[in-house]
Amino acid sequence: MAQGMIFPISMAEAEGSRTIYYLIPTLVDEFQTESQRMIESVFSTLNYKVVSVNADGNPELQARQLRNAADDNPAGIIVNAVDALSIGEALKSAQAKGIPILVYDRMLSTDEAFDFASVSNAEAIGQMAANKAIDLLVDIPGSSAQKTILQIVGDPGDTYSLRVLAGFQATLRKHKRINVITVPAMGWEPANARMLAKEHLKLNPDLIFCHSSDLAAAVIPLIEPDIRSHKVAVMAITGAPVGINLLAQGLESFEIEQPLYAQVYGLALGLQGVMDRKKGMPGLKDGPCEILGVSGKLEANGRVLTLKGRPLVREDLKDDKNRAMLGLWGDLARPTMSADKINSLACEGH
Repeated sequence: MAQGMIFPISMAEAEGSRTIYYLIPTLVDEFQTESQRMIESVFSTLNYKVVSVNADGNPELQARQLRNAADDNPAGIIVNAVDALSIGEALKSAQAKGIPILVYDRMLSTDEAFDFASVSNAEAIGQMAANKAIDLLVDIPGSSAQKTILQIVGDPGDTYSLRVLAGFQATLRKHKRINVITVPAMGWEPANARMLAKEHLKLNPDLIFCHSSDLAAAVIPLIEPDIRSHKVAVMAITGAPVGINLLAQGLESFEIEQPLYAQVYGLALGLQGVMDRKKGMPGLKDGPCEILGVSGKLEANGRVLTLKGRPLVREDLKDDKNRAMLGLWGDLARPTMSADKINSLACEGH
């Protein structure tokens, strides 16, 4: 299906209640492309037809795609929002038809009309990144006690990046000797990150923190000699293939892997919980939750599952055997479960 198009699909083609729609915000990076593949794989295993449509970064197009999907009365709609603010009315319209609305990756306000969300704990990822940045800055040479971080965030409309930013800022606020310069790479475009880095390298940052591995990969060639001589450090989040490889090469000092695969299996767990509630059965309840060994918790009356990010350093990738055991999504080590195993997913107390 062509990117950026409203899908022309009839009710007969949609196969009624065995269809799941996945609304993709953009396919600009490998996190989004691997998310699509994983969602299609997991829900196909559960005997659903998955229809994926890409909004290509256009919030108005995505709202129209959501309304089109709701008109086919599917078994569920997975929403990865381009813009958390403008999607609200289309969500209300879809939910009013009784269609389960599942939120993936980019968290919406809990006041919005959705039934379940499976996301990473982005604020905690930001806090973890800040604490690691503090440690890394200690090892950066220089006579000045004042240290500078250049933080390249994702698109300002992306709630995931904004939540990471909030956690990062809250942790560093008390460190007065660390100056943080924050700039957005609009559209998550690596070319924008590279341009921003060129503009701000004259400020001699001691550390560059990028909100995706792809953004870091665009910046690193500009400063590779300084990285090799330990004059500057680079760290990133998401755990994409390019980031894992840069970490293994010593060109990044730290990565935080976003738990992509666990988040997708969390969607399957959430859909089952929503359907149970619609049948008058007990749904999911608040409490600890672990999926694929990733710990997290259910909150907001069982509506929101947040999962922890995994910190990674070069030593974690020291040999192929150890790396394979980690099961990193950046190595595209996609886990598989039978339909019975997926249907038996449960959290503590459920």
